[in-house]
Amino acid sequence: MRVLFLQDVKGKGKKGEVKEVASGYAQNYLIKNNLAKEANQKVIKEEAQKEVRKQAKDEEAIENFRILGAQMESIQLEFIVNAGMDGRVFGSVSSKQIASKLLKEKEIKVDRKDILLQNPITVLGTKDVQIALCKEVKTTIKVNVVAKVAKK
Repeated sequence: MRVLFLQDVKGKGKKGEVKEVASGYAQNYLIKNNLAKEANQKVIKEEAQKEVRKQAKDEEAIENFRILGAQMESIQLEFIVNAGMDGRVFGSVSSKQIASKLLKEKEIKVDRKDILLQNPITVLGTKDVQIALCKEVKTTIKVNVVAKVAKK
């Protein structure tokens, strides 16, 4: 029996594939557990149309991320920190702090794991920080670390 896999089935087939399997296996396991459908022209055509719609939706999302990325290029975040005379920061500015400040000040939610900061920022000054909005779209924001002015 020819079936169209709706999900990956280990050792049998991947989602979207059309394969020949034993009739009993198809009816008693794959179709019953919604892992596959009997493959006929109508089902194959419907799945192809679903895939086209999904790709269009993904492309639209990527375009939205590109627009957001272009808008984010102008963002500059400022962190006021305690620092020594040599310009070294007491502590550091981490990706978690950057994500939190983006949400609080700019209302842009970014997962800290998407902030491509290899090491926390430990020196004063401006640093370009790259953010991955999705797999295809990356943007850069400026993070300015300034020393807290001591009051006498």
